[in-house]
Amino acid sequence: MSIDAVHIQRALQDDAGRRAVRVELCGSNDNLQLERFGVSGLKGPSHPRRYSTALLPLYDLIDLDQYDSIISYSRCCRGRSMATSSVLTFNEPDQIEAAHAAARAEVVPAAREGLAWRVTRVELDDLWLVRVRESGPRVRYVELDPGRTFLSFLVHPGTDVFVRGVSQPPCSVIRNAQGQAFYERTSGPTDWVSLSIRTAEFMAAGSALVGRDLSAPRDPQVVMPARGNMANLLGAQKAISTLAENSPHRLANVEVARALKQSLIGATIACLSGSDACDEKWSQQTHDTIMRRFRRVLEEHPYRPIYLPEICATIGVPERTLRLCCQERLGMTPKQYLTRRRMHLVQRALKSAEAGATVTEIATRFGFWHLGRFSADYQTLFGEFPSTTLAHHPR
Repeated sequence: MSIDAVHIQRALQDDAGRRAVRVELCGSNDNLQLERFGVSGLKGPSHPRRYSTALLPLYDLIDLDQYDSIISYSRCCRGRSMATSSVLTFNEPDQIEAAHAAARAEVVPAAREGLAWRVTRVELDDLWLVRVRESGPRVRYVELDPGRTFLSFLVHPGTDVFVRGVSQPPCSVIRNAQGQAFYERTSGPTDWVSLSIRTAEFMAAGSALVGRDLSAPRDPQVVMPARGNMANLLGAQKAISTLAENSPHRLANVEVARALKQSLIGATIACLSGSDACDEKWSQQTHDTIMRRFRRVLEEHPYRPIYLPEICATIGVPERTLRLCCQERLGMTPKQYLTRRRMHLVQRALKSAEAGATVTEIATRFGFWHLGRFSADYQTLFGEFPSTTLAHHPR
């Protein structure tokens, strides 16, 4: 049995009034029985990436390690502070896309080798910490929930991370604008953290702790905290993620969860209030506008092949300008990105194809008409021919 992903929601009550959590399992075995968790008569998903949902009783720990994934959560007390945590591993872009908290994302790997992600997620009431370890380079498009304040930083600086085309300085914090949409690319393995909290709660904490208005900026900022403040922020996230990964049952203690939350909020506000924010250049704002239009064209035509003259005419910029923006934000030309993106869409379609589907049918659906060249390019990118992918994932 291989479970590719596990998703949990906050603790809730089932129809009988018992405390429980909702768990969604994604796997490839139609004989998975959940009776060991007190749920009888429910079988697992019969196809990859299809989900079954179950209400499971609150145990101190549910361990699915034998199924290649781990899920853990803390017992909570009704009406009091609550913490939940999960530690998940993924090896498909669509899995990591679905795992984004309070954000919509699209991930395109930037290397031939397959990527792997390890995601540690902790929810301390409305304060969410997500730590992501990635095994290789990728391009990521993200749209953030406008009702939350988002910040991100690197745990181990070293690999270049380009946010909106600008390299993130070591020991810096990215403070996103409200509801921001942006491209981000990495040059290799990365270890980064995203924090998000309801904006109203964050503003109230800022007013209480430092007497300042910490509402989200109109434009994103790169914040350079004092060394001691950054060390405190890194230490707070390490303590929380280590507990989630090694001793999740300790998060069951309401006072422990409360202390961790206050420590993380305090360290975050200290970084923002006692630091210098780097204002963005006018050119960055212009390139943001161009890339938003570029993204809109992709979303309006998700499968049809689109060519540079058509894109440039639609978004109203010369090819040279679009090429410069894409090289800056995506690390590749528009044509290279569009081709790679469609290749990954083909791979997903092959893996989820119904019985009787053919490579030719799927490839042409995504605009690849020269099948010999397509097959060679696919093999170069994924290390196997499209027919092999289709054969390994029957429906």
